[in-house]
Amino acid sequence: MKAIVKGLRSFISTILRFLLSIILVLTIPVCALSLTFINRNNLKNAFELTNTYEKFTPALLNLIEQQYENSSTEKTDQSDTTQGSPETTQSQDTTNNTNIYPEIIFSQLTREDSETRRTFEQFMKKELLKRATEKVIDAFYDYFEGKTRQPEFEINLIDSKETLTNILKAAVNDKFDEIPVCNLDYTTTNEFNPFEAECRPENITDKDVDDFIAQFLTDEKYNEIYATTTIKSENLNIPKKETENIKVIFTTLKAIPVYTFVVTILFASLIIVTTPTFKTKFSRLGGTLLTSGIILTLIHIFINKNWNRIDIFISDKLAIDNNSFIQTIKRIVLPITDNLFNQFLSNFTILNFSLITIGIGFIIFGIFFKKEVLMNTTKTKKEKDYDYNDENDDDDNDSNTS
Repeated sequence: MKAIVKGLRSFISTILRFLLSIILVLTIPVCALSLTFINRNNLKNAFELTNTYEKFTPALLNLIEQQYENSSTEKTDQSDTTQGSPETTQSQDTTNNTNIYPEIIFSQLTREDSETRRTFEQFMKKELLKRATEKVIDAFYDYFEGKTRQPEFEINLIDSKETLTNILKAAVNDKFDEIPVCNLDYTTTNEFNPFEAECRPENITDKDVDDFIAQFLTDEKYNEIYATTTIKSENLNIPKKETENIKVIFTTLKAIPVYTFVVTILFASLIIVTTPTFKTKFSRLGGTLLTSGIILTLIHIFINKNWNRIDIFISDKLAIDNNSFIQTIKRIVLPITDNLFNQFLSNFTILNFSLITIGIGFIIFGIFFKKEVLMNTTKTKKEKDYDYNDENDDDDNDSNTS
């Protein structure tokens, strides 16, 4: 009966050690992934360390160029389609008058040598872009962590009236460089609008332009432009279903390290209890942890060697018709993914090294524990033999005396 119980305990211990190895091999990479992504600072550092903020302005300018080209094409098509209709023509004129200032600014931003573009690039400083990016990251992480009901953020692209004034001045100067000089008999009026001018008056001064912009840019007008250049999360079409799915994944990732630790402690305790041989309890547990660590090391090497294929896959997905904006985004995204991957490998290495170290520690402890048990067993046996011999000697002495 004792042999059967011992065999059953040995079988259960073997099953538990096998299951623990599988659990560790499957969860340690996920724990490394969790440690990489559940901390928002890791993503912020990835943007900082890859000089992403320096690449944002070209990406934004490419986007403006693309939108301006598309809007120009659409307007040309609409003009051809609706030509001849008085009501439509009047409506278009009203719309054009309303949107003339953003159009002029956008058209100048598409020119690489324009003063407007240089002013815009000076304004789009790293600190502004960093502050805006981190605000978006915090908004999504707050949502993923259950602090808000949805991602909530507001980004002001134009931070002051002075900034908008400088951009408008630069746009006027660029427009004056493009249009011809007016005839000598041309005179300006109080209603002169440099944005709508078809020629540049010879007597126009910088003060005249400043006065026009100061008069044009009233608080109401500035607030109107400020509102149109403010990005709000509520105005964006953030896919709710996909965002909720990411939230579920995030919550699961966050819990996995805790679950893994608890399950590992539980299985380790059961292995120690069920191992029938008292002398091998710790060494067998250590062997299980060490074996898992060796397997994870091989997985680490495999992932590291095959990352280039994943990198190429991401690059191919972003290679859409050699679009300049997409290419700029690719130059931004790929360094960030590389940085996050290196953080993942670093966390993987730390967890795996800890596992191997603990495994070796248990093996060493098991060896010394086994020696101590053997020494105590031998000592106890010798003491029993000594006592037995003393009793026999006493019996012999009593016999001789009789």
